[in-house]
Amino acid sequence: MLIFDLDYPISINDAFYLSCEEVGVCPSWICQTKKGVHVGYVLKDRISYEWKDTIRLAKQIKVAVTKKLNADERGSHRLNGWWRNPATHPHHWDPFQLVSLKDFYHLLPKRSPTHRFKRELVERKKRSGDFNFREGFRNDWLWYRAMQITKGDEKYTDPMAVYALISSMQVYETQYNGVEPLPVEELHRIAQSVAKYNDLGKNWVSTGGNAKKEINEGIMGFEKIKGLSPDQYRAEVKRRQRLSAEKINKEIWDMATRKEHIDKLNADRKKTTRRKILNCVTGLMANDYKKKSGAWHYGKISEETGISTKTIARYIKQFEEEGILNRPSS
Repeated sequence: MLIFDLDYPISINDAFYLSCEEVGVCPSWICQTKKGVHVGYVLKDRISYEWKDTIRLAKQIKVAVTKKLNADERGSHRLNGWWRNPATHPHHWDPFQLVSLKDFYHLLPKRSPTHRFKRELVERKKRSGDFNFREGFRNDWLWYRAMQITKGDEKYTDPMAVYALISSMQVYETQYNGVEPLPVEELHRIAQSVAKYNDLGKNWVSTGGNAKKEINEGIMGFEKIKGLSPDQYRAEVKRRQRLSAEKINKEIWDMATRKEHIDKLNADRKKTTRRKILNCVTGLMANDYKKKSGAWHYGKISEETGISTKTIARYIKQFEEEGILNRPSS
């Protein structure tokens, strides 16, 4: 049951119409309180506190409805607590008005396909031990099997390709199990759901492989410690700490060596660049790289050396400051 505390003056009739208009779902009962009313929605199906994702969904719905009704957050966001007894207070009661969490979906923001509500439902049915193509399981079974088969296959990002697959699966299963087939509209919805998961790369369903789980953890890949005495355990921990420290020190040394090598390469590159420009501006053909005004023609030097004009200008300024070249008169 979802109950909301409207902690402001409002009549039962006004609260009823407010709930129908703002929430889009009429309440099952409304009870008058001293400050306002309690609005209650009776759920068709029981919710277990062990269904964590379903409880999370119910909390999201309570937050959304609380905002719509401008209800008291402290009294409305909780899922359990003490509320007024409608039988002992003025109330409105409709025993035939039962709701489900799906009736409130329109109040929630669009959810990503990674939402695990569907996953919890399917996993719960699988644990029942009779998860196959039969009445009450057809939709989930086709969806789950299609997710398994299409995982990692790019052609199944197209809903029509998925539809062709699940149609053939259903034909075989209906003939084999003698179960009524699902309507075509339902198959299209399943195909669109599976194709969307594949298109976003978020197909979380296992392909059923028997891959061995890697029990080693950490970058060192040590085996799990087991079957040792306390003294042996402490000695093994110290050994692993020593190996880890040696690995880290080696990585630090490698980083320092790489930095030293990179610095040497940069120094050699700068030395080569300086020599190329200096050869152009001080060689026998130096006048060919000058303009009529006497200034250096950076474009010609760049064509000859393959060095950018910005770098050439920087080095020529450096040569002038060192006295190697004379600054041209303006």
